[in-house]
Amino acid sequence: MSVLIRRRGRTATLCVSEPPRTGEPVEIIWDHPVRASVRAEDTVEVVATGRRLHLRITPGVVCTTHECEVTLS
Repeated sequence: MSVLIRRRGRTATLCVSEPPRTGEPVEIIWDHPVRASVRAEDTVEVVATGRRLHLRITPGVVCTTHECEVTLS
């Protein structure tokens, strides 16, 4: 699995890829204050925001990048 975080001002974009293509859901917890999700793809579920961001990504079996943009606190 590969995770890239791009910060721009008050937002951050998290990009996740899962090259092994298992299709198994992947959970990511970013220990950074986040207010809300600005946008997320259908494959990205925002489980929690607040003191940390908790995401659940269901990547499928195609090696693509899954993105979520959040507002930083």
